[in-house]
This record gives sequence, structure tokens and C-alpha cells, in this order.
Amino acid sequence: MAEMKTIKKENSGISIIICTYSRTSSLESVLEKINQQKDIYFKYEIILVIKKTEKELKNNLNNIKNLKIIYQKSNGLSRARNLGISHSNYNIYLFIDDDTVPQSNSYLKNIYDLFSKKNINVLTGKILVPHLKQKHKRYGFLYTEYNHGNYSKYLPLGSFVPGAQLAIRSKIIRKLGKFCENLGRKQNILLSGEDDELSIRLGINEIKVFYSPKLFLEHLVLRKRKKYFFIIKRIYWQGITDSLVTKITNRKKEPYTKYFLKKQYSSNLLNIKNLLHYMIYTIGEIKATTYTEK
Repeated sequence: MAEMKTIKKENSGISIIICTYSRTSSLESVLEKINQQKDIYFKYEIILVIKKTEKELKNNLNNIKNLKIIYQKSNGLSRARNLGISHSNYNIYLFIDDDTVPQSNSYLKNIYDLFSKKNINVLTGKILVPHLKQKHKRYGFLYTEYNHGNYSKYLPLGSFVPGAQLAIRSKIIRKLGKFCENLGRKQNILLSGEDDELSIRLGINEIKVFYSPKLFLEHLVLRKRKKYFFIIKRIYWQGITDSLVTKITNRKKEPYTKYFLKKQYSSNLLNIKNLLHYMIYTIGEIKATTYTEK
């Protein structure tokens, strides 16, 4: 787990941390929506972490308010998020992805209001993929679909919180540490365990997560990621991810993906696809025993 090296004085406001890699079109949609936010009575900044190889992206972002661009030398989503944290100035960190677009012009206001009016330390909301075909719906969790209903509530301790929409007080990061850098995605290495590992740490420390459906993001999934081959690839890497997270955290509870795939298979033993998916996940688990970080 990455450690906080220095503690600096932070002001009241929101540091929006967005890490991007080769998603110019969706990123511009995200930033434009942030630019359109209304009723802003607090300070905020956008920390955009990009690869040095994408310096030309800066030319398209001249009209974005309160934008700070940070160039990342090394690969990895977790490292990029941690780099964003180290350049943040405000006491609320808001992580959203470069392809998750706020659906309200009061999105930031709603976040700040909730932190101001309630004793909340961690906040998340609804994420849905538009136009997701029915055959892909059951695998919505692989596309970071996240929906705990239409009512605000505290989630059970230890509930998974997606980094695609995570608002957290800076003091909690100082207490628990940053994202685990050897569990994050690096280009074609589809590890995705840093959010899960942080969620487990939150639960162990009895830090509750508040869910508000008013915080609604649309996840703009690329067409190629809706292909069957990508689903297979994600299931394989999820097997590796879940096994690594379990080893690091000594988790006792069965990972959701394993539970889901096992349930799908056992409910219809004659369905070859269900068997294939469970076998691929299991192969990923076995691979994790010899996996080394690249």
C-alpha cells in the first residue's frame, strides 16, 4: 500500500481527480459537464493526470475552468490516482473516471452539500451504462454498473465502492493510506482490485459509505468492450484480481464475481457458456498463484 509522505494544510473544497489514457472523446464530455456545473458556492479544482505521451491533449482543454494537468511518467491507474492525491489542495477527494459523465448540473453541489450537512466520510452514487444490451446486463458489474436503488442510505460495512465514483475526505486517506498500486490496471493488464482492497480497509476500520442516487453517472463504454471476447478477458483477469485481493487482505467472504458465476453455472448445468465462464475465472485464480507485477 502506498504511504502518505507529507501532510499539508488543506482548504475546504473538492479536488476532482481524473486519470486518463487514450480516451479523448469521453474525457472531453466529462470535463465539459463539470464546466457546466451550477450553484458552486465552494472551491474546487480538477486534477487531470495524463501520460506524458499525450501532451497534445492539453490543447483541447483551454476552456476548462480550475484545471491542473499532471503528467505521469509510470504506468498504472492506481499510481495515477495516488499522484493526483499528492497534487490536491482540498479536503474532499472526488475520483471519477475519464468515461463517467455526471448527469446533473448540480452534481458537485450535491456532493459538497452532503459532506457539509451530514457526518459523512465516504460517498458514492449510481453508475449506469446507457444502451447496454440485455445479454450484457447480467455482466453489468464488469462494466462498473453500480446501483443500490433510488433511496439514499448508508451501505453495510465493507461494501464495495467503485473508484469510478468515490468521494472521500482527505483525513480518511491519511488514516488508511492511498490506493494499493500493485492491484491497479496498467494498459492491457486488466487488474481491478485497488477499489476492492480500499473498500475492505474501510470496512475493517468501521468507516461507513453513504450512497446517494442523486449522484448519477453514465459510463460511456466503448463498443469494443461490449464484445464477447472482452467479457471473457475481464472474467479471466477478475479471477486473478480477486485471488490477489483475498491474499493481501485475508478476506473471508467469497468475492462477488466468483459467487455470481458459480450461481449461474449451478442453476443451469447444461449451459456451456456458464460453465466456460466459471472455468475461465478459476484459471485466473490459479494464474494468480504465480502472478508477478510487471
